[in-house]
Amino acid sequence: MTNLISLTELEIAAVAGGLWQSISISASQSNTSSVTQAATATNTGAVTATASGDGSLAAAVGATAENVALVSQTNLIGASNSVRFGRH
Repeated sequence: MTNLISLTELEIAAVAGGLWQSISISASQSNTSSVTQAATATNTGAVTATASGDGSLAAAVGATAENVALVSQTNLIGASNSVRFGRH
């Protein structure tokens, strides 16, 4: 017995009856979003504007407008992996 050959763990397992393998993968994703918007316009006092001629510009004094939008978004992503090896 002078010529011995070394075997790897995989070769030993194959000779002994093989390997079993178990792989488990799970993933989940959750997305939520919401939009809140409010718009207001107010006129204070009498608002009048007159313009004549090409390219004329009229400004209404005493008028205000406001538009507010709030956006909220949440993304959750989870993943879990596990691998098991064993011999028969």
